[in-house]
Amino acid sequence: MAKFKSLESPRFDQALEGLMSSLKAEYVILKKKRFHVLSVGESGYIWIIFSGWMLAVRSSPQGRVKGMGLFGPGDILGVSGLGGNSRDVPLYAVTDTLVKRAFTQDLRRAMKDDARLCQYMLNYICRRYAELLDELEDSTLLPLGDRVRSFQNKISEKVPGTAHISLSEQVVAWAVGAHPVSVCRALKGE
Repeated sequence: MAKFKSLESPRFDQALEGLMSSLKAEYVILKKKRFHVLSVGESGYIWIIFSGWMLAVRSSPQGRVKGMGLFGPGDILGVSGLGGNSRDVPLYAVTDTLVKRAFTQDLRRAMKDDARLCQYMLNYICRRYAELLDELEDSTLLPLGDRVRSFQNKISEKVPGTAHISLSEQVVAWAVGAHPVSVCRALKGE
């Protein structure tokens, strides 16, 4: 992984950068169209996306893969580590993605010292919770064609200039929890 000392994205939340500037952290670029496994937890890291887009995924022992959310600039990965949950989280980089990683324990200490950072994190976690509930509702109540269109709409809303990002049917299938052949049929309107 290539490391950078300083890069900025105009879409990145400057308030978060200011609040977290005291953390010892490093920049890492995650290459597009690859899986990356991020270590999160008490002894792991918090990962803050500065630019780019990633799809969190989970898989079953039978090999089924399900997308668990689309993450982009300003999103924070690994917040479950603040509660003591440790795990390796697989993500698929939709685009080249610049992240800043900091030790979870350092963020926890900084939150004890800065009420603004605590408030920011609380607001962030509440917003992500609402988004996850929407995704859960979509994945359980909508027919496949509607799930595919909903995901495509979210991509076009969240990711500016989506026309230059090519998402394979496999990636769309992961995102909506379906088989790629079924997604292909849904995209063709069958």
